[in-house]
Amino acid sequence: NEIIDDSRLRGQIQLAPFHPDFEFSDTRSTTTEDGEVVEDPSDYRNRAPFPAFHLLRGDEVGAALQGPNPWLAESKGRSSEVVGEAVGNRNAEFLRSRGVAACRADLEACLKAAKIACPRG
Repeated sequence: NEIIDDSRLRGQIQLAPFHPDFEFSDTRSTTTEDGEVVEDPSDYRNRAPFPAFHLLRGDEVGAALQGPNPWLAESKGRSSEVVGEAVGNRNAEFLRSRGVAACRADLEACLKAAKIACPRG
């Protein structure tokens, strides 16, 4: 993000990080009394079989967020940041409704297809 700022590209491009162990700083992961970490399924929004960065063009992200999706119709005229946050929140709730086991199974299926062992077992 510092490079994006130094290059004066903030708003023109977005950097989206993905990683097998990605965790958002504000998610609901907890630790039990036994020391076991209970993952927040919403962290799977940015999990991927391999570490990767996606460079997204801001105008294309904005166009997609303001597009014909019926769920986004109520967001017309709002900034892409506000709409993007709403989409992220919606995705987080969807993943929480699926649960960690289903999200992990999806990631493991991707890794299996690539014939690589899952780092989280």
